[in-house]
Amino acid sequence: HPNIVRVYEAGVADGYPWIALEYVDGTDLGTVIETWKLAPPPNHFEQVERFLRQMCLALQYIHEQGLVHRDIKPTNILIRSDSEAKITDFGGVKDPEATGTQLTVAGQLIGTVAFMAPEQITGEPIDRRTDLYSLGALLYMMLTFHRSIESDSVAGFLARHLTEVPKAPSEYNASIP
Repeated sequence: HPNIVRVYEAGVADGYPWIALEYVDGTDLGTVIETWKLAPPPNHFEQVERFLRQMCLALQYIHEQGLVHRDIKPTNILIRSDSEAKITDFGGVKDPEATGTQLTVAGQLIGTVAFMAPEQITGEPIDRRTDLYSLGALLYMMLTFHRSIESDSVAGFLARHLTEVPKAPSEYNASIP
């Protein structure tokens, strides 16, 4: 899919796995958001919509393959110099039909706590809605320059994703469409 970083080859060398990915000339969405925060472009909302549409198309493709990404976050969205968004980092991808828990063998949560869906936290079954929750949190950040859930600790993020409703984006900026 044009909005997913291409994988050219993968293997193991001297016991270490490796993967050869497409080079993306540009930056990541986290850097773009930080730039926007300092000086929002006049077409900020149009750029947000463009990136959101591209991420939705990529996630639709991923989900049609029967997979869930599980770690949609600003640094896993690469933005080419021509403003094309590409999803990357499929290290946490899961087939929702596969048996087993949402935790790794070592008991580590898969995903990034600031963008993690409640079902990932509680260990309930995941599906495409898991990625849509994370995408919604990412959209919130692109529009407001704030995380949808704020905390100073991992435990705080985990608890607040389960119990808090984010502030309305208009509380940060009344002009958000």
